[in-house]
Amino acid sequence: MNRLELVQLLEQIEAAYPGKLKLNEKTVELWFRHLANQDYKRTLHKLDKHIERSPFPPTLHELRETERNEHNKSYLSKMDEWEAQASGPPKRSR
Repeated sequence: MNRLELVQLLEQIEAAYPGKLKLNEKTVELWFRHLANQDYKRTLHKLDKHIERSPFPPTLHELRETERNEHNKSYLSKMDEWEAQASGPPKRSR
């Protein structure tokens, strides 16, 4: 997300929740620091869903896309490695 997209997002929050967000340079800087690596369209979709269900403005945490393990390629590689190292089913003792 670029800075212009972030400002548009913050303006939408302000429009949906009048007087609940201080739209100033410090707010833009803080939100940009935490949302710059987020996809704008996905974040906007999360905002739309939030507006539908909540009378309160969203927090940064609620709009951030959290990385899930299944999206982390290194985690999947590690799982493949574990599977390759697995010795198979337990051996029966006699």
